Amino acid sequence: DHPQGMLLNLDDPTMLPRFLHFIVGAVAIGGLSIAVYFYWRRSQGEEAADDWIASGCRWFSRATLINMGVGLWFLLSLPTDILTAPHPATWPFLLTLGGGVALSIPAIIFGWAHRVAPTFFCAMGALTLMLAARTLLRTALLAPWFSVSQLPVTPSLSPLFFFLGFLTGGIVLIVWLIRLVLHPKIDEAAQP
Repeated sequence: DHPQGMLLNLDDPTMLPRFLHFIVGAVAIGGLSIAVYFYWRRSQGEEAADDWIASGCRWFSRATLINMGVGLWFLLSLPTDILTAPHPATWPFLLTLGGGVALSIPAIIFGWAHRVAPTFFCAMGALTLMLAARTLLRTALLAPWFSVSQLPVTPSLSPLFFFLGFLTGGIVLIVWLIRLVLHPKIDEAAQP
């Protein structure tokens, strides 16, 4: 019916809060990234880093606070049987979700205080738990129609070796580039 690919499930009550939850979360992590970068720059002697750290922490804290409200909206828009059904993923979902929220609160508090390192570690812990909660929620939502155990397992080692080769080459390249940037070799003959 829609060969242009413009088919959106606008009848899904979770679509808008889920979308906003990811977008506001991206703004929060962007602010935290600015704070972490300028925290490192401050250790390198950057004088204007404190203003950037404060700005990044404010963006992180405000967006995370807003995201808690959006996350509550997303949670309330889920089907009620997801949170009460005796599915194996329900309790782990609720526990990881609660842990993520519990780590978000000190992350916001540390962010308001412009304490970058504890904000970073609390935020990364919360993000990890929220990713686990998202996976468990997806498993519970798809349970009536799909289970991972239905997938056939056919081991194939050639893609693994291909991946490991490119991973090793990529790591070597990144280490070489970092060393090149941190310790540049200046050609004496090219100097004026």
